[in-house]
Amino acid sequence: MSQMSGFQPSGQPVCIHCRNSSDDLYHGLLLQQKAHGQGKRIFQMVLAIVLAVVMFASWLRDRTYTMGFVLGTICILLFLSILLLPGYIMKHTAMMLAENYRELEFQIFENGALVFDGLAADALPSSETAVYEDNQMFLFETKGQRVYPIPKRMVEPLDLKVLKQFFKEYPSFYPFIDAEISR
Repeated sequence: MSQMSGFQPSGQPVCIHCRNSSDDLYHGLLLQQKAHGQGKRIFQMVLAIVLAVVMFASWLRDRTYTMGFVLGTICILLFLSILLLPGYIMKHTAMMLAENYRELEFQIFENGALVFDGLAADALPSSETAVYEDNQMFLFETKGQRVYPIPKRMVEPLDLKVLKQFFKEYPSFYPFIDAEISR
């Protein structure tokens, strides 16, 4: 983890202690994926289906063209892997992270946050951190793609209001409040 070089917290912090379960971490990874958009993935799935249809159509016109059938089948398998593999990888990653995660202590300020994991601290200045929010959690993402989820159920109601005010002032705050993430 990075040291706290150059980060000068301002204001009174909101302190939160949490230990995330694999479900929380999985939801955080889904939120991160939603935040970065799924345009490429959807384009790849559409392209795989279009290629499969073209290959199967060429095979149906000329049954001796077995390569059309083989390539069409490969395109269908490619579509299924693009559809299913990311979810499987995120579930497996969340389970592995949950096994090795320590209890985290967040100190969230107006201009950033400090995260303590018992061994070291990580400074998350607001200018270098993106914060995503949905109905279940807040998610901090650093420039190095590290994520720190905070489930809202672990935050006191008064602190939740203060956090929302803090995050509105962050340069990179993305609320996905009405969005439902399902897989």
